[in-house]
This record gives sequence, structure tokens and C-alpha cells, in this order.
Amino acid sequence: MPDAFVTFNGTIYVNKAVGYTSRGSRQWGDAVLNKNSAIEFDVNDTLSFEVDESSYSITLEDKEYYTDLNRHHSELVDELNTKLQAVNCPVIAKLGGINHDTHVNVIVFEHASKTENHVIDSFSGNAAGLFGGVGYSEDSKL
Repeated sequence: MPDAFVTFNGTIYVNKAVGYTSRGSRQWGDAVLNKNSAIEFDVNDTLSFEVDESSYSITLEDKEYYTDLNRHHSELVDELNTKLQAVNCPVIAKLGGINHDTHVNVIVFEHASKTENHVIDSFSGNAAGLFGGVGYSEDSKL
């Protein structure tokens, strides 16, 4: 199956975050990212996870983040990337788009290295619900 398609919970979807380019290992969340996502201090602002057994933790700014479904852009994804870079995490957050009757957005974490497979797992923290569970995992495609 080409990289432009993914199987998610048994259904094939268009993978708008990939296209036909090379990529690193990915973890697709299964929580739908709404148009507006409110982050509140000490309620849903911390996220921790592991990348190849190294732990990373970030704290998101307390504010409301807008996701533009038409432009396929999310302020929350921008904030995640700012925080991930600040802790030297080798992962990039992306807005993943899948279609199943309607367009649905989810958060995707992709390893920056495209040369080998990596493990991105153990999501925790009070903001882990923004990602949800792991809906789909992909290894690197060169």
C-alpha cells in the first residue's frame, strides 16, 4: 500500500500528513483534535513519553489553540513542536488528517530520523488525552 494511505482500526484512510515522501517512524493518535483545544494549567498541560527508551516531558502554555481544518494547520501542533525542540526531543508533531465520512484530525508524532526505525511510546501526563491511545504505528519509509 502506498505511503499516502494508512489502515486505522481496520479502515483504509488517506494519509494527508505523509504524501509520497520519505518519513521517520510515526505514532498516530486516536483522539480527534477539535477546532478549538483549550489547555489549562495543571489540568491538561503536561505530556510525557519515551523515544527509544529516553524520556521526554513538556508543559504546554495555558491558552486556547485553534486548528484550521481547511488549511490543515494547528496552533496546538506548533506549540507541541516549540516545546519538543526546547527539550531536544528527536520527534516532530504533525497534524494528521484521515477521512472517514468526514475529515478528522489527529496528532501524529514522527521521529526526525528517516534512516532507521524508532520506538515512540509510553504516553502519559494530564495532556495525554489530546493524543489518545496509539491508533496506528508506522515504521520509517525510505
